[in-house]
Amino acid sequence: MGLRGFTAFCLAFAMASCSAESARTAGEVHLLVAIHKNVSEQDFFLENLQRFFTRASRELREVTGRTWIDSVTVQVPSTWRYRRYYGELDADFYQVAQVRVVPSNGNTKPRMELVQPLPCGMPGEMLLVPEAAIMQQQQQQQRDRRGSAALDSLAPEHEFVHLWPRFRYGIFDEIGIPGSKRFPMAVTDNDTVFPVSLSKGLSGMLSLSDGSRCAATHMGMIRPDCHLFLQLSNRQTLMGLLRMPYAAANNPTAARYLPTQHNVLCQRRSTSEIIYSHEDFTLKREPNRSPREPRFRFVRPKENVTTRVVLLLDASEGMCRGGWMRQVHHSVSRFIQSRLPDGAQLALIALAEDEAHVLANLTKLGSRSRRALRLLVPYGCGRAGVNPSRGLDRTAQLLKGSHPAGAIAVLVTHEASLGGKNETAIEAWDTGIILSTVALGSRADPALELLASRMGGLSFWVPSEGDAYTALLDDALADAAQQLSQADQREVIVRREELRVRGDRQLPFVIDASLGADGRVAVVGRAVEFLAVRIRDPDDELYDEASPECTKDVLRTQSVVFSFPTMKPGRWTVQVSPISGGGTGGAATSTVMLLVTSYTARNKSAIQLRAQASAPWVAYPAVASLHARLTRGNHVVVGASVWASVSRPRRRHVVITLHDDGLGADTSAGDGIYSAFFTDHSGVGRYRLVVRAAGDESNARTTLPHVCRSSLADLARKPPNLVVQPKKAYRLTDLAEDTGSEDQWAPLAPEAGQPCPMFERYVDAGSFQLVGYRERSPIGPGAISDLLVEASMVRGPRWMLELTWTAMGSHLDAGVVEHVELRCSRRGSELEENFRRAFQIRDTDLLRGSLSPLAARKRHRVVVLVPARLFPPDGGAFTLYLAVRTQDVQGRQSPLSNVARATHPGIRPAQTQPGADKQKPGSSARPIVLRPRPIVNQRSRLNRIFFT
Repeated sequence: MGLRGFTAFCLAFAMASCSAESARTAGEVHLLVAIHKNVSEQDFFLENLQRFFTRASRELREVTGRTWIDSVTVQVPSTWRYRRYYGELDADFYQVAQVRVVPSNGNTKPRMELVQPLPCGMPGEMLLVPEAAIMQQQQQQQRDRRGSAALDSLAPEHEFVHLWPRFRYGIFDEIGIPGSKRFPMAVTDNDTVFPVSLSKGLSGMLSLSDGSRCAATHMGMIRPDCHLFLQLSNRQTLMGLLRMPYAAANNPTAARYLPTQHNVLCQRRSTSEIIYSHEDFTLKREPNRSPREPRFRFVRPKENVTTRVVLLLDASEGMCRGGWMRQVHHSVSRFIQSRLPDGAQLALIALAEDEAHVLANLTKLGSRSRRALRLLVPYGCGRAGVNPSRGLDRTAQLLKGSHPAGAIAVLVTHEASLGGKNETAIEAWDTGIILSTVALGSRADPALELLASRMGGLSFWVPSEGDAYTALLDDALADAAQQLSQADQREVIVRREELRVRGDRQLPFVIDASLGADGRVAVVGRAVEFLAVRIRDPDDELYDEASPECTKDVLRTQSVVFSFPTMKPGRWTVQVSPISGGGTGGAATSTVMLLVTSYTARNKSAIQLRAQASAPWVAYPAVASLHARLTRGNHVVVGASVWASVSRPRRRHVVITLHDDGLGADTSAGDGIYSAFFTDHSGVGRYRLVVRAAGDESNARTTLPHVCRSSLADLARKPPNLVVQPKKAYRLTDLAEDTGSEDQWAPLAPEAGQPCPMFERYVDAGSFQLVGYRERSPIGPGAISDLLVEASMVRGPRWMLELTWTAMGSHLDAGVVEHVELRCSRRGSELEENFRRAFQIRDTDLLRGSLSPLAARKRHRVVVLVPARLFPPDGGAFTLYLAVRTQDVQGRQSPLSNVARATHPGIRPAQTQPGADKQKPGSSARPIVLRPRPIVNQRSRLNRIFFT
């Protein structure tokens, strides 16, 4: 997936000479693994890699009882020495590999990382395996030969197996996350503390990361830095934990209300329910062969591989009737002239009369060949009938003599009904050719998105003909052509703007220091003939149309292009003004598009923006979520401003804001992936996404990502001085007493990272197709997922709780709800089984704050005085469960929020003897005082509220 999982899935089979049909055999897993170019070639590295996946396959088979790794295609870097058993490729597949082996950067105990941006039930993007985990196989083999005892840590193959259901099936962490207040490692139930887990009776040891005892406040609130450590040297314990997501019995009803990431993001659906709905378990077909060791195939890209692009251009009569052919002609001419690098190979095929006509064979681009290819771009039209299957067959024939896998075909069409789109027995489908589609206008075949998804490509939509949409077609062709390019070899769009020129117009843009190589400033549109364009650089040097950097073509490309081998970092200015005596007239308004692009400067890492929708085909009332990822080398960019402009059928475009806060459509805060739901539908049809990101030193910074990792690996990395004595539950008296207040708990994820210089980025995120739309929207409010008890305080018979949560909207994460309902119960299941029967907290029960609705993503903070009727008659310790539900103006209710909990220590009778609270002789543990007591020399937030 880049952010496209099916791409790697399809390409792995193509390179391994497996058909797509056989790939769907139940239980068999085929992996495409790519090694990063910065991983150095080491002795026995590939042998250790085979050993790693062989062991992982055995463990996966034992854990699931059904799934195993059948074949692995491994791509080694082109810089590694050639070996006779390497297959040669004409493309580099690192950007679409499911598993990527990355440098360890000197870390001898590295962690595997999972990039998982999509919602519950959808697969992860990629699994990153550090090279040290591969080389660790050799040490493990030596220990096995000596018969040494297993280490009390998680072996790499077990870490892989634990991450597998999250990567493959789209579940999330089923255990608490170390250091998280939202997903803690332990919770209190009455006066008992137990580890957070979807499995019954998880045994471990609660401790701080330095080996000292966990602490709890006098109110029984467990500090979030409390850590759980497991004894994983026991094979039975380890297998039980790895089987936990698959076992339905390990998802008891009580576990639905625990604060785990999976419960929150998957609306309390069990992990086993999600896993067993996947085709790995639903397909009834018998495997082609009995499970055994994985088959390995090693491939190596040729050095200096070039991009191979075949344009399949609709030349049927509808293109001329709708006025599209002229725009396609100009855009393809510009694409040939300046959007493909020298050395790339390009072929042109025209589709008409249900046939495919080769206009130009695969040609290496240079200054002379560019001119020749531009002359071959079609301008006229033939008879109706567009058959993409014929075009793919012709593409495969053009690629004879080279490996077709990785060649990129781009289908540009206005045709309402394509021929041959459902044919499955065509050789071209299984060659590994990537097919992207560009739909022109609202009538283009709705199957184009599915066709691109099936062939591992991208889908784009140009809503209408005209200068305002010129850049959309230009960028669609460029983005499709660089799908497989490495991040530092991608063209970066710095500025894209529609300019309405009436008189002089100036527009600034910034080239940051990491860019500047092969920069290009283009003004595109029919009106360029009557406009003068000038550019001023940061040193105030002026470039005009007489400068050698400028090329103006008012006929074939309708553009003014300034090309700079190197652009100076800083603030540039574009000046556009009408030519005196031009044909448009002085009072007329001319519309053109400005496009500024550049490549990454040598030996630097530029900020890169990638974006996508969650699915190419959405059946209403399901909604698409939008995801954009900002990276800089191995780091991510957080704190930036990210927006998506969405073109809609028959309505004006809308702009929505994307967030990286772990709420709504966003699965994890601080991972550099910004997300939002799209709910502003206008009808059945296509929706096109263009994403923009901007930031500067005041808000954006680069940092290491807070990526998804194996929480099980965390639980195995105990301090050296800690002896694990597993327990299923603790009494509060087993923990150390935290005499501070909740206010003093240090931030668990402090703001850090390097500030970013001012930047802007644009990217075309493609399109998706909406079907089954109804005017009366069934889309209701979004679920609140971060309800937290921030503080708890008892003063005599009064119990106060400080609660916080982030508001969601009337349409998932957009809009404002009509009503907010906060309820609580001493029984967690009651909140879900019959929310209306639980006790309602009203505004009269609040000491501070209000339950009035707020706009989406605004923060609620209230202080509740818990009503006395909720206390048990015996005055003992008890746990109170709380949840929130919202309602919109039409009466549609949100799903239940996450369930928060708070524990009251119980009301003790007054002590009549002074020594009644003394410890018994021989007792070494200092008990936690569970009765309310004053806080000396310090007032917490709740203390201040109570007395003011």
